[in-house]
Amino acid sequence: MVNERKTEKIIRDILYKNKNEYEKETEQSVIIEEQKSDNPRIDKLLKTASKKGSGMGYPEFIISFPNKDLIIVVECKGDIKYHKSKNLDKYDTYAVDGVLLYSSYLSKEFDVISIGASGQTKKELVIDTYLQIRREKNARDLKIQKIYEFVDYFGILKKDDIKEKVDFKRLIEYSQLLNQKLRDDFEFEENLRPLIVSGILLALEDEGFCLSYLKKEKPLEIADLIITTIKERLERDNIKGVKQNTIVQTYGFMRTNTKIINAKNKDGTPNTLLKDLIKEVEYNIKPFSQNYRFHDILGLFYNEFLRYANSDGGLGIVLTPKHITELFSDLAEVNKDSIIIDNCCGTGGFLISAMRRMEEEAKGDKTKIKHIHKKQLIGIENNPKMFVLACSNMMLRGDGKSNIHQQDCFEINEEEIKKFKPTIAFLNPPYSKGNGHKELTFIENALSFLEPNGICIAIVPQSCAMNTKKGNLAVKKRLLQKHTLKAVMSMSNTLFEDSNTNAVACILIFEAHKQHSKNTKTWFGYWKNDGFIKVRPYGRIDYYGIYRDKIKKLWLNSFFNKKEIEGFSILRHVDFDDELLVEPYIKTKFKNLTDKNFEKTLREYSTFLYHNELQDKVSRESYSNKKLKLDFKKWKFIQLKKLFDVKGSKTTDKKILEERYKEGKYPYVTTQATNNGVRGFYNFYTDEGNVLTIDSATIGFCSYQPLKFSASDHVEKLIPKFNLNVFRALFLATIINMEQYRYSYGRKFNQDRIKETIIKLPFKNRKVDWDWIENYIKGLNYSKYLEINS
Repeated sequence: MVNERKTEKIIRDILYKNKNEYEKETEQSVIIEEQKSDNPRIDKLLKTASKKGSGMGYPEFIISFPNKDLIIVVECKGDIKYHKSKNLDKYDTYAVDGVLLYSSYLSKEFDVISIGASGQTKKELVIDTYLQIRREKNARDLKIQKIYEFVDYFGILKKDDIKEKVDFKRLIEYSQLLNQKLRDDFEFEENLRPLIVSGILLALEDEGFCLSYLKKEKPLEIADLIITTIKERLERDNIKGVKQNTIVQTYGFMRTNTKIINAKNKDGTPNTLLKDLIKEVEYNIKPFSQNYRFHDILGLFYNEFLRYANSDGGLGIVLTPKHITELFSDLAEVNKDSIIIDNCCGTGGFLISAMRRMEEEAKGDKTKIKHIHKKQLIGIENNPKMFVLACSNMMLRGDGKSNIHQQDCFEINEEEIKKFKPTIAFLNPPYSKGNGHKELTFIENALSFLEPNGICIAIVPQSCAMNTKKGNLAVKKRLLQKHTLKAVMSMSNTLFEDSNTNAVACILIFEAHKQHSKNTKTWFGYWKNDGFIKVRPYGRIDYYGIYRDKIKKLWLNSFFNKKEIEGFSILRHVDFDDELLVEPYIKTKFKNLTDKNFEKTLREYSTFLYHNELQDKVSRESYSNKKLKLDFKKWKFIQLKKLFDVKGSKTTDKKILEERYKEGKYPYVTTQATNNGVRGFYNFYTDEGNVLTIDSATIGFCSYQPLKFSASDHVEKLIPKFNLNVFRALFLATIINMEQYRYSYGRKFNQDRIKETIIKLPFKNRKVDWDWIENYIKGLNYSKYLEINS
């Protein structure tokens, strides 16, 4: 006879065996309850969870972990035919259906592992396991057919991409609320807000603090308790003297903030602001900090708080996205014996990612991990507040703060750093508004600390790699006289979009103390497409996993194998007075041109004419109905300066146009890439028409201007040395717009670059075949109504 109690006994024995193993391994407790719960949070959630549709309901087993947000629930059935229904909606009859019902209630506040179990013997036992992330609508089948040890479920959670996304979203959403609270309720300046978060998180790591802060009534006593707890932690970690004083004094603002220290509010009620804030941080941030040890969580908050500020106080700090800090460890092949230095470490993002990689390589060797923390991670940070954030960030990850120095990297005792024998330097230096030479001096400084043949990887504005200013050239020359430039990668134009900056960056990789010789070839990569998109409220994220699954693998494979891929990467020798970027050197893939590229230009131009009443019609019709085929065998290269005189247009302020002139027939051409670059029409012009214009401020958009026009700043004009008409012009605009991948806010399509640009055109008898070009355009869709109404 089938007896459900037999199933329950089998499961009970497994669970208690796992409980003993978990408590022995982690020194943390596990609570196993059967068909009830003394946990008020769990009890409240299950009050209406009856499988019959009303009243309370409890699964056979509820496994909880104090101070953790994971619940494991198990529902049993004796007969395996009542294991799981087809639609998972027979809650009272089937084990899996029932446990998923309980999960739907518990997941309002917990991450839930749901286990359905049926069978009368261990051999017959059938298991199905589901995961439902807190506040997610549905549970997911984990395809696990046995009961794991408890520690393994935590491992599953840590590796679960959906959970990480959900938790990260929740943290970002809370950071926005927290920023408002710290601004409005506490009146903290932007640079103090991440410090209060870091101080509370450090204090919450202490069990004594967690037990005692709730009992204190006076907010000043709580502030003192936070600072005292941090000081005691520093002493236990043997952090003393000036370093300890700097950290403790930096947190001293908690004792002086009137919103904290006043015992009562204006209405006479007790001031619980600080206590309530600690509770919020404990509930909303501490779990994330514990579950994702190697997130630069304080950097994340710093970034979020600055996103709503006007600036970072002039520090020029641009925090490095997590996927870039991890990429650096891949590029440098960080291992357990690496010795890492970051000479402008900010909140410690590079050190955190490197520490993670080194710990993974150490494979649980506690002695080695302790050595990594004490001897193999070196940080230098001049700004006292950032220094404290770096130290606290590392402390929240177990250690690694012993060798973070609060000092100017250019003034620190070089021998003190060299005694550690650093092999790898990572840095994202403060970004200046100059020509890039200041950032390059930070690279020069980092290289000075490294052992011979050490690797230095830096992410800097593209201006650092260009050859436009004397100061820049001087530092580049010194760098290449002493060190080898191994590789340069141009990064996404929007990489730092979340950091309140429009800086366009590149990655430079140097080999220390080995001169860049005449025979040295540097590998250049075009890493603009990283697969990230902007999604609220996260900011830029790898939403579809394209970077993780494809792009990163392509990047690393091509870098390590020094592959030359058309339009993507190239190996070539460069010197200090060359541009140290991929953009000038890779070749445009003109052979990829199709009719659709040209038709897109025609469609947009004809729409512009119709929208602005310059043409009565817009149609897919072709001008001639004689379609010609593209034949690249007859195409040859030619420089733009042989076709055009390149000059700047006269700059006109739009406000002057609006104030002095009425709307009229002459376009006002700007750097926008829509509406043919035109932003309004006025009874005023400064430049003749029948020319091409190029935006030299952002992406280098090229358009044809048939009419006389006025223009904003950064509009260059290409005056033809041949007979230009609309058909030839739109062909050329399509070709020139293929060059846009070379240009950005960081590297502009200026007059010099326009002149030197080489494009490819059809030739006949050693001359550009303008007749073929014109006839080709006339045979395409959208070519019939391209001429302006007379």
